[in-house]
Amino acid sequence: MLLLLAEYLQQFYKGFAVFQYLTLRGILGVLTALSLSL
Repeated sequence: MLLLLAEYLQQFYKGFAVFQYLTLRGILGVLTALSLSL
């Protein structure tokens, strides 16, 4: 869901293009899982 939002916002602000990188998405996924498990 957040990926779709980032793709939409990319039209207006090019900074959201960073969410297209698989590495960043993987790191954010790991951090989200870690924070939810605590």
